[in-house]
Amino acid sequence: MITVPQRKRGNAWPWGVAAILGIVAGVALVSAYLANHKDVPVLRVEINPPDKMQFNLSGDHGGPAMISPDGRYIVFSAYGSGGAQLYLRSLDSNSPQALAGTEGAMFPFWSPDSRSIAFFTDDKLKRIEVSGGTPVTICGSTLGRGGSWNQDGTIVAALAYNTGLSQVPASGGTPTPVTTIDGVHYSSHRWPWFLPDGKHFLYIAVKHNAPTSPETAVFFASLDGKENRLLLHTFSNAIYASGRLIIQRENSLVTQTFDPSSGKLSGEPQTLSANVQFDPGLWRMNLSASTDGTMLYASGTATGTEILTWFDRSGKRLGTVGEQGEFYDLDLSPDEKEVATTEMNTATATIWIRDLANNLKARLTFSDGAHLTPLWSPNGKEVAFTSNQQAAISVKTIGSSAPERTLLSSPNPIYQAISDWSHDGRYLMYEQGTGVNTDLWVLPLSGGSKPFPYSSGSSRGTFSPDGRWVAYVAQEGGRPEVFVAPFPWTGTKWQVSNGGGAGPRWRADGKELFYFDFNGITAVEVDSAGSAFQVGSSKLLFRLPMRGTIAREYAPSRDGQRFLAVTPSEGSSQSLTLVQNWPAELKSK
Repeated sequence: MITVPQRKRGNAWPWGVAAILGIVAGVALVSAYLANHKDVPVLRVEINPPDKMQFNLSGDHGGPAMISPDGRYIVFSAYGSGGAQLYLRSLDSNSPQALAGTEGAMFPFWSPDSRSIAFFTDDKLKRIEVSGGTPVTICGSTLGRGGSWNQDGTIVAALAYNTGLSQVPASGGTPTPVTTIDGVHYSSHRWPWFLPDGKHFLYIAVKHNAPTSPETAVFFASLDGKENRLLLHTFSNAIYASGRLIIQRENSLVTQTFDPSSGKLSGEPQTLSANVQFDPGLWRMNLSASTDGTMLYASGTATGTEILTWFDRSGKRLGTVGEQGEFYDLDLSPDEKEVATTEMNTATATIWIRDLANNLKARLTFSDGAHLTPLWSPNGKEVAFTSNQQAAISVKTIGSSAPERTLLSSPNPIYQAISDWSHDGRYLMYEQGTGVNTDLWVLPLSGGSKPFPYSSGSSRGTFSPDGRWVAYVAQEGGRPEVFVAPFPWTGTKWQVSNGGGAGPRWRADGKELFYFDFNGITAVEVDSAGSAFQVGSSKLLFRLPMRGTIAREYAPSRDGQRFLAVTPSEGSSQSLTLVQNWPAELKSK
């Protein structure tokens, strides 16, 4: 019989224990790996404005909400009875804090370390620390249009609404040009966005006198000027986050894989489920993103985020007109029973006539292209406007099925706005030029007379009720100011605004002139009876957020006691939406 020897129990025990411990450790490691690599859900959170306030996120003087690169803070502009200023909110707190010294601040953007915020005023680019303190000036600026800050302490910014981009040290200094505009194809470079290497950036090039031009595009450029090429045609700015380019296209948020070093797109575009507000007057989507996969945007609605609102002279809201929309221009009829508006809900701007008594509206323009700056004739029977992508000036009779008739036409889009129609019906004043370099011209409406120039470098001319004077806007001291000059032009002029002004309008008796001073509506007492124009005292009637420099967004009643204006709509039509882990939405598609 063969005897099989038994193993000694003392030798087997350590090996068994080791095997068991190895299995346990392996299971623990696998469990930990799976726990760390399981799909994290997409999380959406709605953020409302501070109590008794409204967001001020769009328009020429808006402060769009921007999330910090580390995803811990958001900064935004909001306004209440005391006007607009910047607010800072930590995402682990429900209470935003006002940033002292940022009254009237526009278009904030973050430092790469999330410790500082840069912002624009009407005449400066400034910075403020998140920890507090007084804002310090970086450089001069005139109605800037966005900036971006790299890790080397360089800022690329659109220091004016009608120029190329410049670079300047974040610590302050003299700006130097990075890109230039030709004034023909493009009139503005804006909304730069640095890419991760801090040397390349994105920006959008636009044309003011053709807002829906197919030439509008996002460019890929470098600080050293060696690269500056068209990336894609789009009406919105672009940002880069989480390996992807993000733009807004036809009311949808579109993203595509993007190599930030080569500037090349790859793969197929994908759509994100986000209802992001688009500001057509600024060519900007109201969205930002951090480096940790968090996105922040202002929500819009299908019907828009603006509404026509009546105010009294103290700024008290008296009521609204019609439904929400995206409005660019408005003009009250002479009898104040109707209002003509340009609505920008689509890429093709359309003019509508609304009856103020019953809120019913009728479409005025049906031809192709954008229709802008509607203006009533003195008898209230016709409306003049720019048409054919601002390559023509046309007139349409109210209530008639006859097509619009063309008064002037050009092979190029040079007619930027209808400024005014003289009260005797004899003259039509309009703005002519390319880019933002405009001159005021006058078209006689009888006798076959040809157009003649009124004032160079001017815009938004409006005849006084007696026809002897013209109030207009011209650049003085690097900013737009309101002036009054005789009609016809003699070379003599009187300055009305001091510190910036736009959109002058007369009271019907000619004894008061209103304008937008970038904070709200200001009234100036004037005396136009003598041979010399007299400018009296001025008073800010009430604060109002407006685009200000380009669009005609308010109209006074004939007696100057009420004002109809385009305003942000109240309620749930606009809020902020925070999306955590937004790239995961693409993986699930």
